[in-house]
Amino acid sequence: MNKLERYRKFFTFLLASISIPATYYGRMLLTGQGMSGSEGAIAFTPSDKEFWTFIISSFFFLVSVSPAGWLVDKVFEYQAVRRFLLGKRFVEGYWSVDSTKVKGAPADGAAKIFQRPAVLFIEYCTDDKKLTFTTTRYNEWGEKVVTQAIAARIEDAATSLMYLNFFALPLTGNGEAYGFARGRFSKSDGRSKHYDHLETVLSLQSPPTVGTQNINRIKDCDVEALQHQHRDDWIWEFLEPLDQAVFKFPELDQAPA
Repeated sequence: MNKLERYRKFFTFLLASISIPATYYGRMLLTGQGMSGSEGAIAFTPSDKEFWTFIISSFFFLVSVSPAGWLVDKVFEYQAVRRFLLGKRFVEGYWSVDSTKVKGAPADGAAKIFQRPAVLFIEYCTDDKKLTFTTTRYNEWGEKVVTQAIAARIEDAATSLMYLNFFALPLTGNGEAYGFARGRFSKSDGRSKHYDHLETVLSLQSPPTVGTQNINRIKDCDVEALQHQHRDDWIWEFLEPLDQAVFKFPELDQAPA
């Protein structure tokens, strides 16, 4: 996300910049130069060594950029830090995806699976320093279908947060279906601390299909309760009642592995 990356660069530069006054201060403490006034007051006074002090300070600044960046990256690995810095623009977590069926849409293939409810997971990848997007659905046979983003990002606009996602969906025996989703984050009401609603337009390349999606954040406490109760099958347990309202699953003895 642009805002998080700007914070990352700012704090890296800030930490590295501390090396310049630190070098001056260290020189004065070690050599006594630049010390003037009474009661230990410190003042910067010109000397023959000022030029070389500046050169050394600049060198330390360049050397400090790498460890400063490493330190900032380590701090940013904590979700609480990202949540605090991003404020209402914090969108990491699980989202419930409700796709609206489009009139005339094909009744099979990619269009059919995209009409099913899904869970979108947005996660910050500490290795790549960017958000990743994974969407999970179940087909009519209760098989898990995972849509991976090929190129996705969340873009800061002047007054809103935009969602862009070019994705690929694996099809049974038929390769992959490609599509694009775009939309805008918003708050469902004034009491929400973070954006908790996303409305997108979904376009599939083949067969040509256009639909809309209403996506709502799943509360962290609800996710934790489902994970505690159902372990790895919690997404199935969350989606199965929603799916039954739109499509009828075959009778299954248990959730898929």
